[in-house]
Amino acid sequence: MIKKVALILTVAVVIVLSPFWVAILVNDVRLWNFSRQLSKVESLLPEYYVVMAEGSDIYNESNGNHCSYRATKVYRIIAMQETLDSLKTEIEKLVFMPAKKSDRSYPAEVNVDVVGFLLIVFITDGPYDAGFDTRCW
Repeated sequence: MIKKVALILTVAVVIVLSPFWVAILVNDVRLWNFSRQLSKVESLLPEYYVVMAEGSDIYNESNGNHCSYRATKVYRIIAMQETLDSLKTEIEKLVFMPAKKSDRSYPAEVNVDVVGFLLIVFITDGPYDAGFDTRCW
């Protein structure tokens, strides 16, 4: 009897929580695809560079139930300042697709910073409706 009740409770919990898990999984796949676009940057870089850091996240940038996507890569490039500045200009011209297919047709926002020998590239997109993704509530 106890096993049957435990099984029913487990199934009920899974059914109730599955919309949340599915929404989080779908947004994670979108984030992964969105962040992979940063590989376009590497085709513009000189032969010798090192990826110092990279990361991506889903976050809530406002007070509402909205998800935004952000991906970042930090490159260490030993080059003259003029080269880094021209790289910055070229990277800012790249077009990155939005994280989510929707009515909006504009590309993701690109920000590039040069700090010493570091080239920091951010792409951001959003906000989109959070749905059941609790990270954006």
